Amino acid sequence: MARPLIRPGTALAAAVLTLFVAACGAANVTPSPSLGALVASSVSPSAAASDQPASTDAPTDAPADTATDAPAEATSSPVDPCSLITVAEANAVTGVKTLPPEAAGDPPTRCVWATPTSGAVGQVEIDVGDGAKKTYDLDLTVLKHTFTPVPGLGDEGYAEDGTVFFRKGDTWVAIHIVRLDDSKLWMPKLKSLAKTVADRI
Repeated sequence: MARPLIRPGTALAAAVLTLFVAACGAANVTPSPSLGALVASSVSPSAAASDQPASTDAPTDAPADTATDAPAEATSSPVDPCSLITVAEANAVTGVKTLPPEAAGDPPTRCVWATPTSGAVGQVEIDVGDGAKKTYDLDLTVLKHTFTPVPGLGDEGYAEDGTVFFRKGDTWVAIHIVRLDDSKLWMPKLKSLAKTVADRI
């Protein structure tokens, strides 16, 4: 059987018509939304926000200042050195009428009942705290002064020529007397004064 004869012009027209129909069909098709867009549109803003990773900041129910939760360190009130010895006691141990007490430091850690401007020399000095301990350590380990224990004076007490040191609890005290005569004459009075001072701390 003989094949039908197709003219070249007819074949070209058929091809152009096919392309035209395909283009029109594609123009009339509305693209469907992607799967990701459908999922995103179905999630409410509040739900999306809840899916965000947790913040690395401290939890909102934690205290703003954690340091305030720590117990405060116990601190003892500073001892006023001038309140530990009366003028009458200073006069009695020196044998002279001393000048009014003068405090030194802020807060005060030292007090001096200075020698009078005329007459015999006599002065009382007291140091309370770190200064007293440093003086004791210096005299003992560096200057190699001779110390003797003083029984019943605070938690520990020691005496050297002209000075008595003692510790009561965490507080160190040094009481020093300036005189021009033999210290053996008034050291017993100084030790007695130191025990009175220890009872006041």
